Amino acid sequence: RGRKQVMVSMEPEGKPMVEGVAFPKDAAGARSTTVFGKTVWAAAAMAANAPELAKDIENEKNWRHKYIAPVRALAAKQMESSNAAVASARAGLECIYKSFEFTRNSSTTTLADAMSTLTTDGFATKTIKGEAAISQSHVALTLPVGGKELR
Repeated sequence: RGRKQVMVSMEPEGKPMVEGVAFPKDAAGARSTTVFGKTVWAAAAMAANAPELAKDIENEKNWRHKYIAPVRALAAKQMESSNAAVASARAGLECIYKSFEFTRNSSTTTLADAMSTLTTDGFATKTIKGEAAISQSHVALTLPVGGKELR
């Protein structure tokens, strides 16, 4: 609802292909934001030297409703040192950069490859502003800092 896509061609399965950046396809050919999101968070946890947390993230069956605890645990792990925070952030971004797909003129590559090889027809930024009100009952992420809960 409220999403706009530019249709440029059809994928072999008869699904529309869009120009620009897209989430990667999973093994079944679907573009799952949940599965990919868990992959990115797990990569960040591994880089923060939290392999058990990464495993918990990957195995969480109800990520959309239970992500707060592992994200909070990762943030706490990142606060242990600036090296952990930077390594974790870099790993998450690298996962995105190497996994996101980029399509232009019906040709698809990784975002990393696109950024290093496409030098014409520059990139642009687009802002999409949501219209729904933010429910305060869903603002649940807090971190313990200096004996207080940081929101």
